[in-house]
Amino acid sequence: MSHYLYATILFLSALVPITFSFDNNFKFYKKVPKLLCPIAIGALIFIIWDLIFTDAGIWGFNHSYILGIYFFNLPIEEILFFILIPYSCIFLYEAFYYHFNFDPFKYHARSISIFLLIATNLVGWSNTDKCYTFSTMIFLSIIIFLAEFIFKNKELGKFYFIFLIILIPFCIDNGILTGSFLKEPIVWYNDQENLNMRIATIPLEDIFYGMSLILLDFCLFKKFIEKTLG
Repeated sequence: MSHYLYATILFLSALVPITFSFDNNFKFYKKVPKLLCPIAIGALIFIIWDLIFTDAGIWGFNHSYILGIYFFNLPIEEILFFILIPYSCIFLYEAFYYHFNFDPFKYHARSISIFLLIATNLVGWSNTDKCYTFSTMIFLSIIIFLAEFIFKNKELGKFYFIFLIILIPFCIDNGILTGSFLKEPIVWYNDQENLNMRIATIPLEDIFYGMSLILLDFCLFKKFIEKTLG
C-alpha cells in the first residue's frame, strides 16, 4: 500500500476542489476551460525544471512510495502535482472571494511585491552556488516582477492573502512528502544545493517554489479571463 502514498496525497488534496467545482451556486467548472491553458503552460515549465534537477541529483523520489509509472525520469505523481495542486489553489482563491469580500492587503500589494523582489534577489544572488536556492529565488522574483509591472495584476493583494491560507494545507502535504510521519521522505533533497534550513522536514525553498508555481498559473489564468471579458 505504501506505493500509493504519493498518489493518495494528491487525490485527497484535489478531492474537495474538484467535487465543489460543480456546486450549483459557485459553478467553478465554467471557468475550468480558461484554466487549462495556464496550468498546461505552468506545468510544462516546472516539469522541465523538475527533469533537469532530478537528473542532476538535486532532488529525487523514494521508489517505496510511488506507483512506478514514469514520464521520462519523473514519476507520474510528480506530473499530476503540477496540474492538481495549482487547480486546487486557484479553486480556493476563487471560492474564497466568491463568498467573502475581504482584501486586507489591498493597499499594500505593491509594497509586498517590492519587498519580495528585494528579498528573493538578495537571497538568490548571495547563494549562486546552491542551485535550488538560486533558481527558486530568481524565478520567483521574475514572476513577481511580471505580475506587478508587466501584467499589472490588480488582484495581487488578494493572492498574497490567500497564499497565507494555502500555506496551511501546503505544510501538511509537503510535510508528508518530505518525510514527516514517515521513516523516509517521499521526495528527498541534496542539502548541498539548498540553504539546509527546514520548517520541520520542509526545505525553506519549497515555500517559494510553490509560490512561483501558483502565482504563475494564477496570473496567466487572470489574463485569460481578462481577454474573454474584453
